[in-house]
Amino acid sequence: MKRSVIFLWLAITLLFALSGCQSMSVGGLQHPDPRDFFRYSQLSDLSVHPHRNSVLFTQMLPGESPAVFSYSFADKTYTRHSPEEGAAQYAIGFLPDKQGRTRVVFSQAAADGGQHVLVNDNGTLFDLTPGSRVQARFVGWGEERHYLFLAVRYAGSDSQKLIRYRTDNFAATPVFENKFDLPISAVSISGRYVSGKQVSADNEDRIYVADVSYPEPVYHWLTSDNAPALSGPLAPLTFSSNGQSLFFTAQTPSAGRQAYTWTMADNNIKALPRVPDNVTAINNALNRDMAVEFVSNGRRSITVFNSAGEQRYTSPASRNSWSLRFINDKDISQGLDIVMMQAGDDFITSPVRVTPQGSEYLADKHQPPVSPVQAEKVLIRGFDGQQIPAQLYRPSHADANNPVSAVVYAHEGFDSFYAATYHPGVQHLVASGYAVLAVNYRGSAGFGEAFRQLNDERQGQDDSRDLIQAAEYLGAQPWVNADKIAVMGDNYGGFLALSAVMQSGTFKAAVNCFGITNWLQFLQSVPPWLSDYRTYLQKEFGDFEKNASRLSAISPAFHAQKIGVPVFIAQGEKDRFVTLQQTDEFVATLKESGVEVDYAVFDDEGHGLQRTRNKVILQQRIVAFLDKHVSQ
Repeated sequence: MKRSVIFLWLAITLLFALSGCQSMSVGGLQHPDPRDFFRYSQLSDLSVHPHRNSVLFTQMLPGESPAVFSYSFADKTYTRHSPEEGAAQYAIGFLPDKQGRTRVVFSQAAADGGQHVLVNDNGTLFDLTPGSRVQARFVGWGEERHYLFLAVRYAGSDSQKLIRYRTDNFAATPVFENKFDLPISAVSISGRYVSGKQVSADNEDRIYVADVSYPEPVYHWLTSDNAPALSGPLAPLTFSSNGQSLFFTAQTPSAGRQAYTWTMADNNIKALPRVPDNVTAINNALNRDMAVEFVSNGRRSITVFNSAGEQRYTSPASRNSWSLRFINDKDISQGLDIVMMQAGDDFITSPVRVTPQGSEYLADKHQPPVSPVQAEKVLIRGFDGQQIPAQLYRPSHADANNPVSAVVYAHEGFDSFYAATYHPGVQHLVASGYAVLAVNYRGSAGFGEAFRQLNDERQGQDDSRDLIQAAEYLGAQPWVNADKIAVMGDNYGGFLALSAVMQSGTFKAAVNCFGITNWLQFLQSVPPWLSDYRTYLQKEFGDFEKNASRLSAISPAFHAQKIGVPVFIAQGEKDRFVTLQQTDEFVATLKESGVEVDYAVFDDEGHGLQRTRNKVILQQRIVAFLDKHVSQ
């Protein structure tokens, strides 16, 4: 069967030309042009220049793979540092200037499934990690950025090694051979200490710090056993700016995951200032200011503390804020000078600089091109009485006299959450006349550790029932047509969408984008170089072999006969996690069972979509599918 989106793209382009830029005809209905909702640059991976007023970031331009750019505060200009065409590239940081040359380091995906780290030295590109099927990951900087540290696993190797590279000539020196195949998460600025988390299937994760200044590394272990005041699982974050202490998180009985420091010299553990719910990152400035990033009630926030534990800055409550970087981190007398990523329902992700003089937005257009709908926070009563948080989007024209069709949306990642930020696909659905209820089903992060663990070894059972309850909540709204509700999700959320229609006749259609359909096959195929991820999955799903019958029971691939509604499926041909073969077989089984299937395969994509043009195509296909099966 020929699978290509080229002809589809040409057809949609022609359709746009015929229907005009402001609206488009889909299934006989007039809808706004989805390109207006996706017409912006996605930014991520923020880094600052150590000596210059510039920031480096990853930018996804329409129709391209992610690329690396910098922005200068001084002259308000953007500079591209990665090739015009090629594989996806993600910013890591600036290198120290050398004879007036601008030098940046970034990661790049390889065609063989590897991940490399490259340098752009004033326009000249070279690979720090050559070879086939190399897995390289940036871990940290050495003093004054004279060194950088990479965790590298070469093909055929039993473990990832920590390698130090000089940033003047890029001479490589192994500093940690890692004979026990431990995950590498952080390295101190001097390179003396290496840290990571050893994941345990019994939820008692522990932290190691290896002192590599000895001929053989000396290991120090931190567990809830030798630190009884702490609760597991423990997780390392980063080392302090002086390299003498490790920041880490531990579970508290009532305040979520909070941050601590562990000083290796005297084995002293000290609690850091408390913030709401779960700490996710720490950034420690040279002047001893400390930025604590956390997730609370589905929102990412930041508080900056001084060395006395007093608050210097708190991010706005109306936006999600993350990836804070200190620009002036030495002289406190000059006042706070920081930059971070921010986003909101009506605010496209943008780097924002905050100084005593005010805020400056680095993106040219941080307001959405189409007026967005503000989501309303709601709580849904779960099947067992558990309160399930969600975000409700209501079309402006929806009322009891004009009830609308609706979509229950399940976010990606069983350890993630749906954030109140700008979601172009959701906003286009609402503008097309659909109510959307985005559900933070049990197991989602950011609502306390107890809530996050509610679906452990209950995936595809209790969490998918939350989606069914969400549909009942929607159906009770007088402005929603209870007979016209679909369920939709991305990745893990796509699996949950299928799981929900396997269990309930509430929904009239299901949309699965890149979701797993055969859990046993997926879990058993986790590659050896992701051993810690495999252990983590065992903690979530239980022992794969012992739970084989349950994993088969929740896998849609074996229960096509239970899916009695039309299904839309999106698949990346290059997806290494949810393989094309797995999805092809599932689609064939659905059709044999009499299920109507709309199947979209993207030849140039993997697990999820990177290119904006493909996102527009997918949105067009989804809306056409919903118009056919759940629209009035």
